[in-house]
Amino acid sequence: MKRFWPWVAVALTVLLLVGGGLWFRLREDVAAVAELAQNLDVDVALQRVELSQGAEGRANWRLVADKADYLKDEQLVLLDNPHIIYYQEKDGSEVNVDAPQGEVDQASGDAKLWPDVVIVSGPTTVYSDHLHYKSETRDIDLTGNIRLDRGEMQLTAPHLVMNMKTNDIKADGGVTCLLWAARPPVPAKERQQ
Repeated sequence: MKRFWPWVAVALTVLLLVGGGLWFRLREDVAAVAELAQNLDVDVALQRVELSQGAEGRANWRLVADKADYLKDEQLVLLDNPHIIYYQEKDGSEVNVDAPQGEVDQASGDAKLWPDVVIVSGPTTVYSDHLHYKSETRDIDLTGNIRLDRGEMQLTAPHLVMNMKTNDIKADGGVTCLLWAARPPVPAKERQQ
């Protein structure tokens, strides 16, 4: 029996050390979660979200995102992987927009998307760093490294505005436009964008 008590003492010591370590770790984790919950400003978090806005019985835009967080006090919807379809007023054609991140202001209906924005409208594809949709004027205001490809034409500019009422596109601030008689092949890397 004397040989048994040293092993019991060792086992109890190991259990106390492991239990104390686990207790200390659990206390830290609970404190971290409590601190995170206090700093969390998200009122609602949703998966696979669909939003739309319209006027006078006509849709202005429709948005689908993988995830959305709604900040009630700011009336702001934060988006992961948003896809927005804007409808042009003149002919009802679609302007499809994709980006990794974005936000929609519920009060104004304005939207911002970033980075690596890709816009496809018929034969036109536009790449941009940032997009700001202004609901009141129905302008898609693009900034950053903008490249517009359309058939045998490629345009680059730091600023471009697409108006959904008139279908007009205006670029400014150092515009470069290249025209080809026959479009050169697009490298595989660029085709995947």
